[in-house]
Amino acid sequence: MPDQKGPRMMFCHPKSLFVTIAVAVLTISVSLLGSGHANAQNSCTTTGYTYDAACEGNSANAGSAVTASSTVVTAANATANLVMNRVSSFRASGSAPGSNRAGKGTINLLGFGSGAAAGESSNERVGIWLNGNYTRVVGSLTGAEFDSMLYSGMLGIDFRPTKNSLIGIGFGYEQSDTDTEFNRGTIDSTGYTFTPYLSLGVDDNISIDAVAGYSRMDYDLERLDPLTSSKITGGTDSNRYFGSVNLVVDYDVSNFLLGFRVGTSYISEEQDAYAESDGTSEVAQKVTVGSGNVGLRLGYDGGSAQPYIGGTYSYDYDDSGGTYDGRNTFGVNAGLSVTLTDGVFFNLEAGGTMNDDVRTASGSGTVRFGVNF
Repeated sequence: MPDQKGPRMMFCHPKSLFVTIAVAVLTISVSLLGSGHANAQNSCTTTGYTYDAACEGNSANAGSAVTASSTVVTAANATANLVMNRVSSFRASGSAPGSNRAGKGTINLLGFGSGAAAGESSNERVGIWLNGNYTRVVGSLTGAEFDSMLYSGMLGIDFRPTKNSLIGIGFGYEQSDTDTEFNRGTIDSTGYTFTPYLSLGVDDNISIDAVAGYSRMDYDLERLDPLTSSKITGGTDSNRYFGSVNLVVDYDVSNFLLGFRVGTSYISEEQDAYAESDGTSEVAQKVTVGSGNVGLRLGYDGGSAQPYIGGTYSYDYDDSGGTYDGRNTFGVNAGLSVTLTDGVFFNLEAGGTMNDDVRTASGSGTVRFGVNF
């Protein structure tokens, strides 16, 4: 008589599970945005505006006045992320002697950085790090559509005065290229950033992390006249300030690393008044966005290679400047951190965010070198 066997239970290995979820996050991030910049196909005429919603009169607006709140917040968060990824790795396994495997926190304006689940294995007291970020932002509000590409990089150095604390400073550069469909124009920006940061361990599972920053920005704008299609140019400068404070809790359960964060961030940018080439005067404007945010993260301790996934939610309790005012933002991210050799740490991460009318997708990489003395 043949053996009688019951149904088999199929279990997925944690590594396979993380790979599957990470691929899903990457797919979602890409699908949030589609592909390519939006291109204007039609022209406005003297007999009637025919260029989409832009020809209803909004094309007389300079691009910065419409896109400001969305692009400023995204750029500030991308720049801040470059710092946060560094602090995240510090709070990970082995970086702070006496810490638990899950580490002790990260800082991030809208979410976790590279994930404290991924650890540096060295005990160097001085760290030198370099990283870069690419972010695409798409705004779909009718009559205010835009498509922006942001590139940023940062070089930093930090010092660990005690085993549970870190203090450092970063210097960054950013560049963005934005198509403003509503006025058939563009916005190109460049800027430099100075940002100090601090992480204090309360105990082996809790940390308080803070970052502050200043950026000096330069904007070059172009648009087409709604009637004649002649090019109109302009330029302005701005001062951007941003900061964030977060309480982070991390625990390890078997080989899984769990993290929770709650915090607040504030961003303010003051753009100077300027005159366009056709004589149109644009008044100075101030963009401010204050947000409360929470985040969850799940990592897997695979030794030298440690994957993680995460999710965030942010609510804008203060939002002024620009046309976009979506207050609820949801985000997902996934990444992999690797200890290459003693003192050398590497991280790759991808993610995306979405609110009512703005979607983003981003990718970043970080490398850190330890120095002892």
